[in-house]
Amino acid sequence: MDMSERVALITGANTGIGRITALALADRGYQVILAGRSLERSKPVLEGLSRLGKSEPLFFELQLDDLDSVRACGAEVLKTGLPIHLLINNAGLALQRGQTRQGYELAFGVNHLGPFLLTQILLARIISSSRMGVAYKRHGFKSLMTDVLNEKGCNADAVERQLDHTVANSVRRRYLHTDFWDERVQMVQWYTHLCESKCTEIIKC
Repeated sequence: MDMSERVALITGANTGIGRITALALADRGYQVILAGRSLERSKPVLEGLSRLGKSEPLFFELQLDDLDSVRACGAEVLKTGLPIHLLINNAGLALQRGQTRQGYELAFGVNHLGPFLLTQILLARIISSSRMGVAYKRHGFKSLMTDVLNEKGCNADAVERQLDHTVANSVRRRYLHTDFWDERVQMVQWYTHLCESKCTEIIKC
């Protein structure tokens, strides 16, 4: 790989916004790394990326409902030695009840805790890259419930549960933007229904 080439890592890119973003980035010269639940379901995207990009795309398994899987994925990405110029935390879920492997409420774990940990693991590599950005996808809006971290049951309405992560992600975005402004870490956060305009902003990074 030409080390001057830009590298983007995208979670949840086998369908929808993630897939379109991955293909657009490859078309603009990025080497794309996909992180997702299923290699089999990601193969059509990987084939499309191979046709568009100069470098072969990479895939790493990532289960955001399991923090051990997040750690393993982050470690494998770092082992490649590649720079990371753009991290897009696109993967998420909505309207589902349950718990993560570690016992956290499912939507909060998948939409906030998993991406939070992945970003932390990769942050030093992102900062050391010549061009940096972290993007968070917002799946809704609502104030953070104070008991969500220790919640073991799923008694609340599923619609409310899917929105719990939003303020947490906003706080995280604000922290990174403030602490690493001088390092040129660019933060972008977008709502699903605004995906077209916000994806355009991300691709311009």
